[in-house]
Amino acid sequence: GTSPPRLGVRERVTGTATYGIDVRRPGLVPAALELAPAPGARLLGADRDAARRTRGVIDLIELDEGIAVLARDTWSAQQGLGALAPRWDVPEGVPSLRAVRARLRAAVHGPDGRLAALDPSQPPAAAREHAAAALARATRRVVADYETPFAAHQTLEPQNAPADVRADGVDVWVPTQHQSLVRQAVAAALGRPPASVAVHTTAVGGGFGRRLEADVPVLAARLAARAGRPVKLVWSRAQDLRHDYYRPAAAARLQAALDDSGAIAAWTIAVAGPSILASSGSTHEVGADGVDFTSLMGLALPYSLPRPSVRWTEVQAPVRVGWWRSVGSSSNVFFVESFLDEVAATLGTTPLHYRRRLLPAGSRGRAVLEALVRIAALEREPPQGRTRGLAMVRMSDTIAAEAVEISVDGDRVTVHDVYVAFDCGRAIDPSS
Repeated sequence: GTSPPRLGVRERVTGTATYGIDVRRPGLVPAALELAPAPGARLLGADRDAARRTRGVIDLIELDEGIAVLARDTWSAQQGLGALAPRWDVPEGVPSLRAVRARLRAAVHGPDGRLAALDPSQPPAAAREHAAAALARATRRVVADYETPFAAHQTLEPQNAPADVRADGVDVWVPTQHQSLVRQAVAAALGRPPASVAVHTTAVGGGFGRRLEADVPVLAARLAARAGRPVKLVWSRAQDLRHDYYRPAAAARLQAALDDSGAIAAWTIAVAGPSILASSGSTHEVGADGVDFTSLMGLALPYSLPRPSVRWTEVQAPVRVGWWRSVGSSSNVFFVESFLDEVAATLGTTPLHYRRRLLPAGSRGRAVLEALVRIAALEREPPQGRTRGLAMVRMSDTIAAEAVEISVDGDRVTVHDVYVAFDCGRAIDPSS
């Protein structure tokens, strides 16, 4: 119930915090790296002489999956990489993003996939049969399809890792969210025992799940081992965007059967997307049903609705996917909240009134919604030329509601106000 000062605030505000990109060590040489543009791509050629002639360049190091330039400073390393201009032989059959979108759409329209149980007391097969029967006899149905794209983390601090590999041990300085994974992965890549690897955790200039992975420190350690000297690997922003562990692209088809009173009698949610657990190095156990649980995040709703029949289909992606802030909720909440707006429109009511209908008086969800109504003045018409959007979410036992007021002029969208109300339960540190 008290609010002690937060650790690290002074260092961050005054600029004295040491991030991975700030690390300076004796003999540490900056490195820039270009990775192959697709899995299985081979290096066809590069202008090595031009790279070596670039002012400040010290050495070139080739790995199976890329090529690196070592230099006196990071700028010179990036300039040398630009002069190197590597050319790649990309294998045939690498699917395009357009092809992935087509697969996602086909998956949510098709019969395949794994049934998922949001409620252990309700077998998924029984939920599917109930929903199918209700949809078959319903006189009013609502059906909608949605998609979300791959999304990069774009952390403010570029991906980086200084590494020193010696006969007597290994040191890596990393802005990481997963120290034990870094230690294990670096040790495995170098053929060393984990006890020989020391991981020094620096301040993190934005993690959001991207720094749960160990790919960058592993590459830095391998470069240091090959160079025979300490190496500080720093990715460019372009490299970061091309080789992220992206938020999975996803598609969904939602169907609802409405009874005579307009209530949802039964509904189904078909979701498709790549599996984070199959791609990320920072993994959890897949459930006995074979469903990637991250793909179901955000489906534990705050509303009084019948349990939906949920089906998930894994669709392979041509890129790495991983943990991205809020994980599956970032797609699923968009799917479900947009669908509830569709149901409200079908019933001829507003999104606000429909959500009130779904939230019992006295419930936590209703209290959050009414708080939002007060602070955002949702019962009053927005100013001329503006419109509002409304959504709610329940995650980790926190219930949040948000309203956004915008105006649209051609292709230009202006966000005027954002209002948020939430109930996170008991506040241990109120000021945080």
